[in-house]
Amino acid sequence: MTEKLTKQIDDIKSQFIEFSKQCGNPNSNAPRNRWLQSEDISLYLRKQLTIEDGEFAYHLCIGSIDISSAYQKQGVFTEIITYLEQNISHFRYISVECLMNEHLERYLTKRGYVPYKRPAHTDHYFDVHLTNKPLSLEG
Repeated sequence: MTEKLTKQIDDIKSQFIEFSKQCGNPNSNAPRNRWLQSEDISLYLRKQLTIEDGEFAYHLCIGSIDISSAYQKQGVFTEIITYLEQNISHFRYISVECLMNEHLERYLTKRGYVPYKRPAHTDHYFDVHLTNKPLSLEG
């Protein structure tokens, strides 16, 4: 991986930490969504409210990821998703919505992501939503 690409990934990680801190502060007026961007990487994240076991909980939703074609299949997404999973903080789990890339869908499935169970009124959508297994809220 080039030094330029490593710097861009580190920048995305820093932007995520800032977003996560803002989302974890109940007194923050910060937006619940954010584009994390560098020259060759764009990642759209959203703090998504769901009901888990009858209680409200937040998860981290990846709505879009775009990696410049020059850097695809070089481990960029692997490094970013691993970082998000290891630094999930107060989010209950991670979901990836509207997957239209079969390679990415297979990759996430191998990592333990499973299909998202949507409410009945959304069953007519044909896009793929995957979520990882709930992670511990500690540590």
